[in-house]
Amino acid sequence: MARLSSLSRKRAQTLELIRPLNPRDAERLRYLHAKMGMPYEFPDMSDRNFVVTCGLEDSEHQIQAAAAIRTTAEAYLFLNPEWGAPADRWINVLALHESIRVGAKILGLSDVHAFLPPNMSNGFKRRLEGLGWVREPYEPWVRSTNGDTWPEA
Repeated sequence: MARLSSLSRKRAQTLELIRPLNPRDAERLRYLHAKMGMPYEFPDMSDRNFVVTCGLEDSEHQIQAAAAIRTTAEAYLFLNPEWGAPADRWINVLALHESIRVGAKILGLSDVHAFLPPNMSNGFKRRLEGLGWVREPYEPWVRSTNGDTWPEA
């Protein structure tokens, strides 16, 4: 029989302690959030957009770490820059913007993200601000859901 490496044993022990979060965990999550000193408001964990949640318990069944995934959306704009006058194009962008916003709201999404290229004009950014978009203070990161992430020894 193959022996488990210490890392593999630790992984197996850790996985036994992970469980889905439930409403009774809210107070503990608020505590952990406050202890971390994060500059964002504690999220409403009952929001239906939290589609995956898990907590890691210690030996006394106290949550010591938790993670959650909240569904959001990414906005894309496809626009022929040669079509019509700039003012006409903007009116069409406004119409598309409202249609997409309403569709996202109907789906129950609480927000939509737009990832702008570094060379996007400041004028376009100001127009987005005029539509209620805000620049996130956090650096965006992305990861594919494919592939294992546990480090190998």
